[in-house]
Amino acid sequence: MATTNLALRPAVSAPTSKTPAYNYAAMMAELLPHSNELESQEETHNTWTIEDWGSLQKKELGKPFQCGSGSWQILLYPQGNNVDKVSIYFQRYIDTSLPLKDWHACIQFALVLWDPKNPSKYVSHAAAHRFNADEPDWGFTRFCERKKESTALEGANSPFLGTDGVKITAYVRVIKDPSGLLWHNFNKYDSKSVTGMVGMKNLGATDYLSCVIQNLYHIALFRKTIYQAPTAIVEPTDKAWALQRVFCSLQKESSAVSPAKLTDSFGWRAMQLFEPQDAQEFLTLLLDSVAERLKITPCRDAFKNLFTIKSRTNYSCVKVACKWFMEEESMHIRLNVRKCRTLIDSFKDYTSSELIKNYMTGGIVGEQDVTRHTSFDHLPSVLPIYLNRVEFDIKANVLRKLTDYHEFPEEIDMSKYLSDETDRSELWNYILFGVVVHASGRSNAHYYTFIRPKPEGHFYKFDDDRVTLATMKEAMNDNFGVSDTKTQAPIKVLEPYYTANKYQEKTATMLIYIRKSEANIILADVLQSDIPERIHPSPFTPQQQDNLMELYSSSLIKEGAEAINAQKKELKAHSTAGSDMSIRLFSVNDFHNYRGFDLMPSASSDSKPASPLSYDRIPENMLVQALITTVTSDLNIPGKDIRIWPFITRQNGTIRPIGPPLDPQITMGNAKKMHYPRLTREIQLWVESDGCLYGSRDNPNSSLVFLKYFDIIKQEITGYCPIYITPDDKPNDLSPTICKVMEWESSTPISYFEEIKPTLIEKMDGKKTMKLLEIGTGDIICFQRSLTSTDRLPEGTAYDNARDFYSSGLMG
Repeated sequence: MATTNLALRPAVSAPTSKTPAYNYAAMMAELLPHSNELESQEETHNTWTIEDWGSLQKKELGKPFQCGSGSWQILLYPQGNNVDKVSIYFQRYIDTSLPLKDWHACIQFALVLWDPKNPSKYVSHAAAHRFNADEPDWGFTRFCERKKESTALEGANSPFLGTDGVKITAYVRVIKDPSGLLWHNFNKYDSKSVTGMVGMKNLGATDYLSCVIQNLYHIALFRKTIYQAPTAIVEPTDKAWALQRVFCSLQKESSAVSPAKLTDSFGWRAMQLFEPQDAQEFLTLLLDSVAERLKITPCRDAFKNLFTIKSRTNYSCVKVACKWFMEEESMHIRLNVRKCRTLIDSFKDYTSSELIKNYMTGGIVGEQDVTRHTSFDHLPSVLPIYLNRVEFDIKANVLRKLTDYHEFPEEIDMSKYLSDETDRSELWNYILFGVVVHASGRSNAHYYTFIRPKPEGHFYKFDDDRVTLATMKEAMNDNFGVSDTKTQAPIKVLEPYYTANKYQEKTATMLIYIRKSEANIILADVLQSDIPERIHPSPFTPQQQDNLMELYSSSLIKEGAEAINAQKKELKAHSTAGSDMSIRLFSVNDFHNYRGFDLMPSASSDSKPASPLSYDRIPENMLVQALITTVTSDLNIPGKDIRIWPFITRQNGTIRPIGPPLDPQITMGNAKKMHYPRLTREIQLWVESDGCLYGSRDNPNSSLVFLKYFDIIKQEITGYCPIYITPDDKPNDLSPTICKVMEWESSTPISYFEEIKPTLIEKMDGKKTMKLLEIGTGDIICFQRSLTSTDRLPEGTAYDNARDFYSSGLMG
């Protein structure tokens, strides 16, 4: 049964004039307020009258009722579902005589338990859920207190104050799901099978890179141009070679693709992969590199036609008869957002006439007042537009993001911005192809992109390794920015906790338009046969290099032979290079004995490995399962079902595990490429056994978190154990288990601290959920026994809390 132990909406407090439970319309409006962000398909309410509460069985079902395209009913546990509370759920009524496959329904619902003789006495909870075959029911395990033996013992608002008769009303609203993905938890989601496309793996903070590559890949004519570029079989520093391999993988693979070959071509090391960068700057860098690379190849003209913008800046003196102009080529247009409410306003600002006082014309006419305006002599097939959404704050001496409202159209006529000399025999209309979005919250930021692969098709959202169908509103309107019009505060949308929007500010930072008259050619299908044989990933020998020239046309041979032959020595070196690696393994035993920051030392000392278990010369073709088998026999750790987790160095310099665990069926070489693309030989891994103090590793929503213990008496912090937490868990939920294991009194107060990095230790609010505290896989929580006013510490005890001890410099 898919249920939640906590209400997603607290019980309604008692106002001065409480809405009576029989006023169904008012209760619906109060419990399930409408929001402009969601469109309702149908809504209703249904009341179940229970004449004698005491005669109910352990489990009871209300009568089915219709709403939307399905039937629904209330599920009641009057004595609680394994808890000492009344448990009430809402579920889809399944008619077993009818086949049901792959159904889902997005529902907002509220349940009200009330006293019909005193309708102001009730308890209500509301939630939202995506019901499906795997999760056909949802509700509240701890809905309210159970009925007491006497009405004198009931609370002031208890629905059990009257006779044994009560009523349960279900308020239901079915929400339209135009994309088919509303409130999806993506536990079993497969991008390839749903959309026919795959995402890209985030190697740390490479979301900006994924956005750029996905847009370029789906410009089919650019992909074909890159495929045709003459390259060697192996040339890791060649951007064209790297793009060919990444594009080929995006076209052929069935799961998310790693951009490691492209980051390798830039020479980036591990730390650079965790440095956030600007998507606009990266696109400029990449296109400049590709343009330089293709200059001596037959592909240069196709590339130039796709991206080259020719602009003209016209100057005219105010007081003397003198005019001149300057021409410039670029591959993007940068437009202002500040004081421009629409993209049209931005182009008007860009091309409008500007008066410049005392302009130095050089040797032409000396210093003069001149007017200046910009127009375009030529616009390319693909038009990237950079929106200037940063502004320098002089007072704070920092760059700040501009969230100003800025509307952009689905189609734009660019003819009005062309110079008089430009050919207008064909229309210069451009249609929106891609939108790169920068989303930011209180403590994080992220890039994702929307792309329309076909001129008349749908937009899709590309968010790292996930590709989903998107609505026009999601691709456009949601990314216009913050409106400056004064409106009432928006109604808080009732939605599942796991879909809560962690990004408050979503703004388009880059737009890509494609000329409408050429769109069908530019976005034509790229077939498997369009991929040259030399690009297909396959085993090779150095001798194959000698036959490579046969794969090119005579024109390619003429202009590309020099680039190909230059790689022969490196190719032979590559084919004979060593293919083994060293591994350092860390387990719970190492964690127990560790006294420092993180889970392990950042480096070994005295030439001895920091881990008691390490392996040298592990072959890259060794399966992860073989390593697991070896480790099981070599490590004396509890549990049998071992899983191996990769470590990463986070942006703040800490070393933590990252999920998911390594697939036992992949090779160690592939594992290294996925998680350690920058490291040449040694990698570090966490060994996890099936024993666990708290939580379950089988829960798909669980995160692997590590507990440390601060012993106030001994004045030391030691590793304690790994645990599994869910987004709904709170630090205080750990206290009963910790008290039991530590043999403390069950009422012992416990304080919790998060070890973020050596210079940042924060005390945690024990009543907040792990989701609100942003606790996830690899995070470290340190607990200690809280001191009371009556506690006396031994003389000489320097630190009474973990945060001060962390800051003392006494950590091992």
